[in-house]
Amino acid sequence: MDLGLAGKAAIITGASKGIGRSIALGLAREGAHVALCARGEESLSQTADEIAALGVQVHAETCDVSDEKALDAFLEASHAALGRKPRPNRTRPDSGAPAPLGPGIRCRPPSAHPVLVKVNLIY
Repeated sequence: MDLGLAGKAAIITGASKGIGRSIALGLAREGAHVALCARGEESLSQTADEIAALGVQVHAETCDVSDEKALDAFLEASHAALGRKPRPNRTRPDSGAPAPLGPGIRCRPPSAHPVLVKVNLIY
């Protein structure tokens, strides 16, 4: 399937496992250059190697997206690595946020909601 993504740039957070990994691989198979981040270095490296074998540009680094300074540094490095400024064509947040009281938003205190929105919607 040709989705018209060849040569475009994408940033995928939470890209080392699960849905984030699948999204990153799918975009790369369509010819998109990708920047990946996740907290797990080993699985992120494996995903990056698999994507590089597809012949597209890949930038990968560990990053906790709940750390604003770390996220900003990752985004700047990604833009420089992919040669795209000021931002990529597609962004897919897929990182989630820590569960202070257990799974599900109903188990989280209202004070946790801004973190959930920031990590999952804004970035």
